[in-house]
Amino acid sequence: MNQKNKKLEGIVYFLNLYFGMIFFVVYGILGLTYSGSSGDRTFIYGYMILDVLVLIYFAFNTFRYGLGGKGIIMLLIALFFLAVYYIAPPYSEDGIQDGRIFLAESLPAIMIAIILAKTNQLNMISRYYDVLNIVLTIGLLLNFRMFTSGAIGGLAGTTNYQALSYTAAFAFSINVFGLFAGNFYPERFTVFRSSAFYVVELIFLPIQMLACIMSGGRGGAILIILSFIVVLYYANKWKKKKSRTIFTVLGIAAIGLLALSFLPEQYSDPIFNGLNRQFSYISNGGIDMGETSNRDITYGEALDAFHESPAFGYGIYKYADKLGFYPHNIFLQVMVQGGVFYLIIFVTFMAVLFVKAFKMLNDSSNSLLIIIALYPFVQLLFSGSYTRDPLFWFLVTYLFVVKYTSKSKLIA
Repeated sequence: MNQKNKKLEGIVYFLNLYFGMIFFVVYGILGLTYSGSSGDRTFIYGYMILDVLVLIYFAFNTFRYGLGGKGIIMLLIALFFLAVYYIAPPYSEDGIQDGRIFLAESLPAIMIAIILAKTNQLNMISRYYDVLNIVLTIGLLLNFRMFTSGAIGGLAGTTNYQALSYTAAFAFSINVFGLFAGNFYPERFTVFRSSAFYVVELIFLPIQMLACIMSGGRGGAILIILSFIVVLYYANKWKKKKSRTIFTVLGIAAIGLLALSFLPEQYSDPIFNGLNRQFSYISNGGIDMGETSNRDITYGEALDAFHESPAFGYGIYKYADKLGFYPHNIFLQVMVQGGVFYLIIFVTFMAVLFVKAFKMLNDSSNSLLIIIALYPFVQLLFSGSYTRDPLFWFLVTYLFVVKYTSKSKLIA
């Protein structure tokens, strides 16, 4: 396959993995309102086209390179999840959505990860993160007036503060990675290595942070803090940290905090209200779960359901028939799905992958894992369902399938 086709293949993979986020941000940039799948089929048709293209590329690459033992295992796991859904279908809406989205979004992500791991070409998608950073930040900037008016939405007319929070935080994580670890960015476009874009990245930081703050989303705030710490740690670990960036970012933060005291109330109130909401669960007595948007109730009901069937749970999808919702925490979801038995298998598997990821990050050539991993990791601790999260399945599959030596080298 020639270089032009390789670039097109990389674009298809990247769009498929982040289509859910890109679609709604672009809709917001264009000033459009998404009326839902019943009234607007654009989102569904877009995903269908990308899924078909991924399937074609997967068939081609499988014929050329094979799957390997671990690739086959991941496909069997995916087929198991699909078989459970069709053999014992749930009747609750959350369970049905879990199965449908797993088929439409998570399964293609597994295929993409198998291809990139088998061919050692993760960098095929790396160069497009800067572009995504720009698109997301433009979307945040153009909707800033909406945020200050209190109409917190998902950038396409939807009232979803969590979508805004995670979108802004993910843009921040990409951005701060470029600022601190740009030297280690694999296959980065030349224009994004320039001093001019360095200045643009600095300008983007307050936009991303303010949008996340005004959303009031707690998960987004944690993602911003964690991204900053992890990126700074690894930039220092790889011995090419830019000290000017650290002082510049700290200077911008100090100026920003000072500027807040001079802002008119129509702008400062949404910021302080957002900050209060993001950290409302921190009290003098520790963590107050009563200030977590009913997460205490959600978690409590999930734990009660687990205690009623602790050994084997209620099923991959039928757990939602019992609860009527997903628990907004990946480990609680696993517990009610398959009880202690499934939890032990799941935690052991994830622990092995985490150890492998940490070893891989000893080498800066694997730096892209930071961007890929932090967003789904934080989100699934506080929001969402892992069965319908393509980024989670992509990360898990890639780490499981890719071959890695103690010399920090990937091998085919």
